[in-house]
Amino acid sequence: MTVPVPTSSSAFARTLLSGQIAELREADAALRDGGTDAIHAIRVAARRLRSTLTAYRKLLPSEEARRLTGELRWLGAALSPARDAQVMRDRLLTALADTPDHLVVGPVGDRIRAALDHDARLGQEGAVEALSSARYARLLGDLEALAETSSPRGVRTRSAERAARRALRADVRLVRRALRATQESAPATDPDVALHEARKKAKRLHYSAESAGVVLGRPADELAEAAHGVQDLLGEHQDSVVARRYLLRLAQEARAAGDDTFTLGLLHAREQATAHTDASATRAARRRIGRAAQQLDR
Repeated sequence: MTVPVPTSSSAFARTLLSGQIAELREADAALRDGGTDAIHAIRVAARRLRSTLTAYRKLLPSEEARRLTGELRWLGAALSPARDAQVMRDRLLTALADTPDHLVVGPVGDRIRAALDHDARLGQEGAVEALSSARYARLLGDLEALAETSSPRGVRTRSAERAARRALRADVRLVRRALRATQESAPATDPDVALHEARKKAKRLHYSAESAGVVLGRPADELAEAAHGVQDLLGEHQDSVVARRYLLRLAQEARAAGDDTFTLGLLHAREQATAHTDASATRAARRRIGRAAQQLDR
């Protein structure tokens, strides 16, 4: 049985929230049942909810939507260490496996496994603590209450399609502005930070465009695909940034233990060499987002 899509903007926003809350609960249940990738699923569900709360904030009680966005950000941060350790363990061990044997000096693999398995265990404990907390329980209850709340007085009722287009246009502007900032010869922030900010904006657009697909169809789907491409492009760069931080820490620990740090330095140099995100790639990504956005008005 097909569930009808709400035609009004406020009903559409509440329907999105209800569906995404259900996804969060499903991912939570999977984690408690021992799901191996459940932490990632919970983080994605939290990001989708943040995207919806931000994109449709004018249709919701604004202060509560803003507060819950902050609480979802707390949840993501609480789960981040476990996920980062899992991803980085695989990344660094894969890089080590691709290194010629004569360039692997000392027990590098054992050090990577021990350190990142330890971090993963600590991260998992922190995740379980967060998900077992009264704060998290309140977050779920408050999200469900918000999804059942009527729009504030004075909010103009629009069609779901019009509200979705308006939300996507705003997110497109943010992504393109963030991408432009990465191309400046003297950016106001560290280049790595600028690229990470652009990636976060692309993620937000990716999720909001995916959600809008049920009312806007192919134009929203194409925009989601374009945003996902930017997300992947910049995600590889961010993974390299995080990997280099881990490698520096591992090198410091190895040096303190009297071990050779040559191979860790080699892996760091390799990460630094591959982390470069060509300005032409970000310009192309910005143009692709712009072309996909133009389809919203056709």
